[in-house]
Amino acid sequence: MPPKLSKTSKTNQITIIKFKRNKSTYVLPLDLNAKASLSIANFKSSLARAVEQSGGLSLVEEDEETNKLDNDDIEVPKSEYIDNVENDGMVDDNEEDTKNIIQDVKGDDLILALPKDKTSPYDNTWIEITDDSSISSLKFNDYDIIAFKHVDDDTFFISEAAYDE
Repeated sequence: MPPKLSKTSKTNQITIIKFKRNKSTYVLPLDLNAKASLSIANFKSSLARAVEQSGGLSLVEEDEETNKLDNDDIEVPKSEYIDNVENDGMVDDNEEDTKNIIQDVKGDDLILALPKDKTSPYDNTWIEITDDSSISSLKFNDYDIIAFKHVDDDTFFISEAAYDE
């Protein structure tokens, strides 16, 4: 027979929060029962760690309209043999992509915001979180959305995931 749980013991309550920026979503489990963990610094450091571990933060978001190919446009694959020849000063695609990605993301580089209307976060009306007192009185539920932006971004913006069937 398993041991009985004490009635006075607290269970660890993990809350899953979705941090969103443009099309990117980071789903993080956070223990929000402890007062120390219910702070902006904790949110930012957890998010910065997740962003770094996923490859960094892209500064340039791709536009869906420009990325769509016409039926007549067929992407031509690169030849494997060209890689063996010198580039003659040409920039490699991978180099260009990494210039627009911040690999070393710090918590201080991120700004967080809560939706004005919790039921419709995709309206993109946000209240910036400036101090711990603004979040200490809130009750977070699983999969609540918190928007974030990099200090170089102009505004908070998130978009809902669209699935093609």
